Amino acid sequence: MSKPAKLLSFVALSISAVLNSTSAQAEEGYKYYVGGQIGHAEMDSGHKHSSGAAVQRGPMFGGQFGIQPFSNDHWELRFRADYSELDVEDISDDESAWWYALDALYFFNGDYNYIFAGPHYEDFDSDEQAGAHIGLGARYHFNENWALTGEVQGLYGFEESTTDFVASIGLLYFFGQQAAAATVADDDRDGVSNNLDKCPDTPLGHSVDAEGCTRFYEQAIVKQVTILFAHDDATVPARSYNNVAEIADFMAAHPQLDIVIEGHTSLVGSATYNQKLSERRADAVKQLLIERYQVAEQRISALGYGETRPAVEPEQTADDAAANRRIMVEMNASKRTAITNDGQ
Repeated sequence: MSKPAKLLSFVALSISAVLNSTSAQAEEGYKYYVGGQIGHAEMDSGHKHSSGAAVQRGPMFGGQFGIQPFSNDHWELRFRADYSELDVEDISDDESAWWYALDALYFFNGDYNYIFAGPHYEDFDSDEQAGAHIGLGARYHFNENWALTGEVQGLYGFEESTTDFVASIGLLYFFGQQAAAATVADDDRDGVSNNLDKCPDTPLGHSVDAEGCTRFYEQAIVKQVTILFAHDDATVPARSYNNVAEIADFMAAHPQLDIVIEGHTSLVGSATYNQKLSERRADAVKQLLIERYQVAEQRISALGYGETRPAVEPEQTADDAAANRRIMVEMNASKRTAITNDGQ
């Protein structure tokens, strides 16, 4: 068979495979796309120019036509044609080259990445051969009609045993049966189709953004704990252990949280003595958290303020003094809460 006949035969068979695949399942609805691509080819030294010099590399550009069945989001079929003027080793002449390829594409990773493989036909100035190729690609959809692609592939030529490499980017336009658009899969039923959904397992009822991911709001949580002490005493009362446990439980629920325990005294006694007493009270609660509740020491600071920050002022009665003999812990955290479609 002559070279033109082989080429026409391959192109005809490729286009026929694409069209027959479409018509065979027409009742299920298909979406089509056309596009263009540009890239760079690195050639095996087994490709020879008519002078005998090795064909090396060059930019390439081309076009493609494909089909995407709505009935199966993971598979596509396409036909590509690419052209390049390739550099030739040590001479100024170029080698013109055409590639004609039939690809089967399989999508994974949320239909963002894909692998592709298939047969191709290489038509160079100096030789021609059939081959097979395999590649990896990524596709980003701007919307339902437009997408950007990036691909790398390796090509093997059967007759010359050549191995070539190509990297390219492309722009695709999708069209087809508009009525079928309503059947695009949306497995988690969040209103964002699978091919655009970056969070494919969104819980039912969650409000989502344009990428299909749950929207959240930050809820502030503030908890204050006060423990009272006996006069001139830095021992944590047994009746207050539940209060210490509250601190430990809150810290366990918010592992990023560090706390400051503030120790205080009444006005009875000297300022110097009360400063030391307030420090011992704060440290007593700290040691209880570490030893009884296994809270990491580096998450706790203990500070004494003596009589400088009374809870009750002026301190005039025994009850006032009792209220000032204390430690205080104020804990601030936040909770991410999902926004639901009913606004709650």
